[in-house]
Amino acid sequence: MTRFLLTLLLAATFCIRTQAQTDFKFSGGFFAGVTGTQVDGDKFAGFNKGGFTFGATAQYPLSPKFLAAIELDFTQKGAQSKNLVGNGGAYPNIYNLRVQYAEIPLMLKFYDRKTFGLGVGVEYSRLVGNAKQFIDPLTQSVYHVRGVDEGFTDYDVSGLAEASYYFTPKLQLNLRYAYGWTPMGHSSESDYKNYACFNNVIMVRLGYIFNQKFDEKKVKDKTKKPHKPYLEDAP
Repeated sequence: MTRFLLTLLLAATFCIRTQAQTDFKFSGGFFAGVTGTQVDGDKFAGFNKGGFTFGATAQYPLSPKFLAAIELDFTQKGAQSKNLVGNGGAYPNIYNLRVQYAEIPLMLKFYDRKTFGLGVGVEYSRLVGNAKQFIDPLTQSVYHVRGVDEGFTDYDVSGLAEASYYFTPKLQLNLRYAYGWTPMGHSSESDYKNYACFNNVIMVRLGYIFNQKFDEKKVKDKTKKPHKPYLEDAP
């Protein structure tokens, strides 16, 4: 975890330095927000598990409307029961799965003149920290007895889609959806092939971007008068 935070700090420093280099095409900045997550395959539906996400990004313009972006993020994921489950007792939210990832998303983004943007991409996620908790809320005991306890994978790969609203060229609101292409773990309760389980995540983030430039709207020059043919031009 310490290594990840140091790497994120270095990435953030690089992003800030791009602001001072006005001729440098790269732009960069930060994102931070909240997540709503579930794990497909653990028998619990609904984006009931909340968490947070933060990270740094670097962007490179491919054209006046398209850019490529790479990020380094930390994201909390998992699942949580909304109804009563387990142990024969009436305890709410007794199923609580917590997973944390260091992530590297690669994105292709389209943006339209200081208003909105769309993006698609892929991300590689590496598991960090403790991965599983099944908590009795009365004793705060931790049991590894349900859900994806049969084993976590160290990494997964997800597809991404996002939409952004630009308050200014620097400040944006970002809605992102991520779904695992590879299993994040396996469970004997899963109906998927090979008992696989997949991360399913919604993120709402605020982004602050340095040195980003938008294409300007073309304004017709109304000072020019239409050409009138000279008398000698007449037939």
